[in-house]
Amino acid sequence: MKIDIQRNLLISTVVVTLVSACQTIEPLTVDYMIPAEVSFPETLKRVAVVNNTPFIKPEQVLIEENESEKNFWGDSERATEALANSLAEANYFDEVIICDSMLRASDVQPSPHPLTVEEIDQLTKQLDVDFLISLEALIVKSQRKMQYLPEWGVNYGTIDAKVYATTRIYLPGRQNAMATIHSNDSIFWEESAIQEHDVRRLLPNDVEVRKQASDFAGELPVQRLIPHWKSGQRYLYGGSSVNFRDALVYVRENNWDEAIALWQKEYEGKSAKRQKAAAYNMSVGYEMQDQMEEALQWIRRAIQLAKPETTEHIMMNLYEQELQQRLGGMQRLQMQTKRLNE
Repeated sequence: MKIDIQRNLLISTVVVTLVSACQTIEPLTVDYMIPAEVSFPETLKRVAVVNNTPFIKPEQVLIEENESEKNFWGDSERATEALANSLAEANYFDEVIICDSMLRASDVQPSPHPLTVEEIDQLTKQLDVDFLISLEALIVKSQRKMQYLPEWGVNYGTIDAKVYATTRIYLPGRQNAMATIHSNDSIFWEESAIQEHDVRRLLPNDVEVRKQASDFAGELPVQRLIPHWKSGQRYLYGGSSVNFRDALVYVRENNWDEAIALWQKEYEGKSAKRQKAAAYNMSVGYEMQDQMEEALQWIRRAIQLAKPETTEHIMMNLYEQELQQRLGGMQRLQMQTKRLNE
């Protein structure tokens, strides 16, 4: 996440710099699939989503609070349902079943308790599934802030709810979980109004925060469990020559081979500036065709031609890192998406 933010800020700086230097830039969106953290054998086709979180009595929901923060046990039923629905919508497994039963209803005090081998075997047989995905714990930490903004003459209120969820994958016959996923992220609300009581009225109350945060928490593990699409922003150099301008025409027609051929001509020229731009553009072109090794070769040539320690140079290095990550995950991605092709 930090790398993505840094990279976006650097790209914005580079774009402003290049535009001011009469170097045109063409924005481009690339959609690509990235592998999941967990690889499931193809034999695992039917899954049950179960709720193995501690049983929470109504009076136990609030864990602790201070002047600005409240910590809750999350609404595990909502989170389990959200997890099952998100998995089903992904169409990755043949069937997704949700187990409505509260497995920990006999708990006296809330405490973690992974499923035993006997419980796993019993549940998989009863539900007629190949394996289980179990929500094990969910905590919501909610922080409210109110402030008056004199420059605007309004009261401004925010709620930042951080969710912490633990999910485990169980296979029948195995003593320990196949994998444990710890997810954490935050959901944010903000409102403003002239009167402070109006801001408080517009912001969700603690009950609603807990509900929405629990729904959000249930969806978090899915992107780590199955391959998913990601959108990225790319930029192409253009406008400095006829070849660069014609290449952008081919790009708009999705004809990357012809665009790369024109950039290759520029790279073979004598202008170091055009060589750098052409090498960078060819890297993007090969990435768009999922040819990661070629893309890496060309971005490294562009880096060599860029002036060290400039924002442009740093941005190209970050792009190289992203290409390396994509290349490193391609074999795992091919294995994970095999079931989709079938």
